[in-house]
Amino acid sequence: MNKEKGLKLLIIITGVLLFGLVGTAAGMKYSSQPDFCTKCHIMEPAVEVWATNPHKSVTCLDCHADPGTVGYVKQKIRGLGELYEYLNGNYDGKFTARINEVNCINCHSKDSKIEKAKDITATEGPKAPGFPHMAIVEANLSCLECHKNFVHGKGQKDNEKEKVCLVCHSKDSKIEKAKDITATEGPRAVPFPSHQDLLKSNMPCAGCHKDVQHGKKK
Repeated sequence: MNKEKGLKLLIIITGVLLFGLVGTAAGMKYSSQPDFCTKCHIMEPAVEVWATNPHKSVTCLDCHADPGTVGYVKQKIRGLGELYEYLNGNYDGKFTARINEVNCINCHSKDSKIEKAKDITATEGPKAPGFPHMAIVEANLSCLECHKNFVHGKGQKDNEKEKVCLVCHSKDSKIEKAKDITATEGPRAVPFPSHQDLLKSNMPCAGCHKDVQHGKKK
């Protein structure tokens, strides 16, 4: 093979590789968008709710892939596996979405690139959440304990809301300073003695604590 033929072959191989890389990158970007996810009808309800949510400017993989290039590629491979199962009729319509909570913190921190995102470490100012989060962060509680139905759900049912409150306000709480509404005595007992009766009557916490929940009162 002479030099001229070798050069032409090298150019052709390089062109094919570049075309393949560009095509792969474009395909991965396109398949990461919510519009692509709706191609499977099982995703339509989740995407429809997402489109009316404050997170509608956040793409699927911003939440559902681990941070970084490796996490992105791993999620794409996992997605191909799910697509294969779906196309072969092996998908039963049930799926469990993975959420790495590092993504939540990356957006909801002082270093966030999203201007409107609340900063869970802030205690005052326009970016501070309505409810103080630092004690929750320090206790290493999962974001999903309270927010699992926020993006793709239609809100939590009343009984689920009470379970959220009990994550912090029970004897098993990881937050030392949080009051235990099941306690009748001791430093963690609630000064208002009738919480036992309220629990038995299934009185919703927000019936009294709605303003506290949204940061209007301490």
